[in-house]
Amino acid sequence: MYPYNRNTQIYNTKIQAKEDSSAKNGKNGKANKNGNQDADLSLDRRLMELLTLAREETEQMAERYQSMMENPDLTEATELFKPMYLDEQKHKKQLREAMFTITKDTPEEVAAAPVEKPADSKQMLEDTLLLEMDDISFYRDLLLNMPDNDLRDIFFEIVTDKQNHCNGLNYIMIKYFS
Repeated sequence: MYPYNRNTQIYNTKIQAKEDSSAKNGKNGKANKNGNQDADLSLDRRLMELLTLAREETEQMAERYQSMMENPDLTEATELFKPMYLDEQKHKKQLREAMFTITKDTPEEVAAAPVEKPADSKQMLEDTLLLEMDDISFYRDLLLNMPDNDLRDIFFEIVTDKQNHCNGLNYIMIKYFS
């Protein structure tokens, strides 16, 4: 569900800092619909690092769901893991689209670190559930800090999918390990 307990109002005011004198001159800023100057997102190194990290973690999560579908202890839940795996594939595409929207350049492929596979299926489910919960807060923060509606829509869809994954993983935990 949508985060109702958070202030999601978009403010069009801008705090002028000493270091932001180039925005007055229009050198590194771009005018939005309201005529305000916004810093170019592609110049935000921290944002680019966060999006690259998000792409790597999405790749790892897809591998995690793939391994859970192949896990013999969780064969009964394979049909529940498949949509989650497909959602992660969709998230990889959406994050590439977000980076293209920001940089106007096709981002290179990222290679994810190999996923540690615990011997215990219950532990793997717990770890995945916790990772998904962390991802929700990460993507929600990105969502609330995006100035463009197209970017907010991408992150809103990812947050919604992650919340659905948490619900599904919680159901699997209760059904098979309670």
